[in-house]
Amino acid sequence: MKHIKHGIDKALRQHKNKRGFLHGRLLAEWDKIVEKPIAKMTQPSKVICYRNLPGVLVLNTTSSSSLFLHTMEEEIIQKINTYFGKELIKALRYKHVLKLEKPVKKIELTLSEENLQKIDLLLEDFEDGEMKDSLERLGKAILLKQKKDKLQ
Repeated sequence: MKHIKHGIDKALRQHKNKRGFLHGRLLAEWDKIVEKPIAKMTQPSKVICYRNLPGVLVLNTTSSSSLFLHTMEEEIIQKINTYFGKELIKALRYKHVLKLEKPVKKIELTLSEENLQKIDLLLEDFEDGEMKDSLERLGKAILLKQKKDKLQ
């Protein structure tokens, strides 16, 4: 009996170089495709294409950066197409925005073993299990908020 994983892998292999997947990779891997200064000035918005023809990449940028980007346009297109090994993009279009919305990196906060032991020590006299669980969650939330506030 074959696992469903094999069928999914086979289907994905057939479509991995299709336009939709390449466009998704383009948007996700933008920082790797172009140089950091260009990546900081731009944010890919979408790719407009028809059938199997090379498309137009819409870049969000500030108006002050668009003049510089216009002079670098051929180089940017070449980097994109070289990265994917095929002509994926033929032109760039600039969409002027007030501020680039870069994705916020989430920081995973955890409590130290010492803090967890302090909470357990404070709650060891509680016999009501439900109340004890609620207070434990509250204590952890307060300590995590304090830790988050220190980082900002």
